[in-house]
Amino acid sequence: MDYKKIANKILILSKKAGADKAEVFIQKTKQTSMSVSELKLEYSNQANTIGYGLTFINKGKKVFVDSSDFSISSIRDVINRAKHLSKYVEEDPYNDIAKRKGRLNDYALFDPLLVKIPLEKKIYYLKQIEKNALKYDKRIKKASWIGYHENIEDRVIANTNGVFGYYKTSNIQLWANVLAESNGEKQEGEYGQKTHFFKKLTDPLDVANKASSMALILIGGTRVPSTNVPVVFDPYASWSLLRFGIFEAVIGLNILQKSSFLAGRLGDKIASELVTIIDDGTMPGGVATAPFDDEGVKTQKNIIVDKGVLKMFLYNIYSANKAKTQPTGNASRDSYKEMPRLKSRNLYLAKGSSTPEQIISKVKNGFWVKNTIGFGVDSVTGSYSIGAAGRWIKNGKLGKPVSGVTIASSLDDLLMGIDAVGNDLEFRFETAAPTFRVSNMTVSGT
Repeated sequence: MDYKKIANKILILSKKAGADKAEVFIQKTKQTSMSVSELKLEYSNQANTIGYGLTFINKGKKVFVDSSDFSISSIRDVINRAKHLSKYVEEDPYNDIAKRKGRLNDYALFDPLLVKIPLEKKIYYLKQIEKNALKYDKRIKKASWIGYHENIEDRVIANTNGVFGYYKTSNIQLWANVLAESNGEKQEGEYGQKTHFFKKLTDPLDVANKASSMALILIGGTRVPSTNVPVVFDPYASWSLLRFGIFEAVIGLNILQKSSFLAGRLGDKIASELVTIIDDGTMPGGVATAPFDDEGVKTQKNIIVDKGVLKMFLYNIYSANKAKTQPTGNASRDSYKEMPRLKSRNLYLAKGSSTPEQIISKVKNGFWVKNTIGFGVDSVTGSYSIGAAGRWIKNGKLGKPVSGVTIASSLDDLLMGIDAVGNDLEFRFETAAPTFRVSNMTVSGT
């Protein structure tokens, strides 16, 4: 398909139908999913989709329609439907489309070898994970889920301001869950990863070892008396703080609506000087890297918090217009059937200089959190209260397993209380953080 030709046709017809501005987003996907169990292929599925979403703006009235039919007669029908619906929509002066601003970024996001790798090789990779997990320790009883999903995708954005962007990407997601059992108690361990390239998938032995060790390190966990102590967050446990605490709190629309604990605090010191938080859509090889966002805005490196100081908020075109600022390249769609929403790119807490062992060694009595349970982070009120499991720290060493407890603080106190940041930052998902320590949090147990 000649994407530029078909996009231009849709835009020209939209203008003829009365649109002041129009935008078309085209998406073509080829998905493959599979899982194994008991060293056999348990599930396999392939699906192909293609379609477009049209944003039709007439005198500030915005309508969104979509279709999977690219025939001229169908396109005309879709545009006429948009024109008709626009009569019943309220005018909003902040509705707009991206402006053309120079050359878009160019990144290597597609693995050309992926389509050449036989399905059998991918299945074998998953089986090796399960096989090695069951060998790791006799307490590992089974692999409850070993799954693989790949998505090869063409993404196109074009609008009546002359914006045209195209890129091809491949995205692979791996997930391994294993179950450990001892004396009637069961604990799950897991390991996940996203990458653009098959060759960058973690070695199956390493995947098995990491998932299995997580399950075993938590087994035998008990509650502890409620207390206030230093808390050390393992990288696996920290993502909810960034994703639901920080990112949701810096979404421009939430700031405009004052539904964020950070509203009105731009330029304020909100965290320890050890805290720098970045959202980077330009990171080479990043799983959320893209040359442009799904409104056609060029992606960029957004330094949200710099050495503890709140530097910026994140905007799509609409909220940026309303705030009289510029969009930040964070508009995203999961499907051509959806209007864009704000999404983080590669969101992370910048690494520090200490090793995890050094951070733990400075704690006489505290809690090392390996896993958090639930979504007890409120970006509106700034409260943080979440279930946790891990190990108790005694005299600088990991001790007995702990589970069934809750850790709590305000997000303000938590961020200001970060007194050590590790050097073990690893990007396996869109959100990442190294080990970090909070000087004082409430641990609620017995």
